[in-house]
Amino acid sequence: MHREEPNGPLPLWHELSVVWVGGLAVEHPLIRLVCALAKLHRKRRWARRPLVADRRRRALLDEIDLWVATNVGAAVVPPVAALIEEMARAGTRARRLLATDDPAGEAVHMAWTSLAALADQWSELVAHAHVPYEYSIAEAR
Repeated sequence: MHREEPNGPLPLWHELSVVWVGGLAVEHPLIRLVCALAKLHRKRRWARRPLVADRRRRALLDEIDLWVATNVGAAVVPPVAALIEEMARAGTRARRLLATDDPAGEAVHMAWTSLAALADQWSELVAHAHVPYEYSIAEAR
């Protein structure tokens, strides 16, 4: 997938957006965690054991913040997991409303507008957290 900036440590907004709107996700360690979080949000409405789902959600949020702390460091001031969770909730709501409400209605428009505003916040966060991120490939013997 084309990246708008060279090898940043955090995925770009459109790389995250495929998690909520569907599509082919890029290979990135954070995307894997975000996919799991989004799946929990989609299933939470029908969860038979919401406390278990909440514990798993909290564990995923902690994993996200740990990954960011390890790979990006203190360059990120707002907690990344909190913004990702807001995006997961907003994306889940927007998709649900698109499927169940009038697609041209105000509720659908507002849900997608909210998600777009969060994507803008994500872009700002990525721009301010730009730290070179290098993938290493072990030498074959």
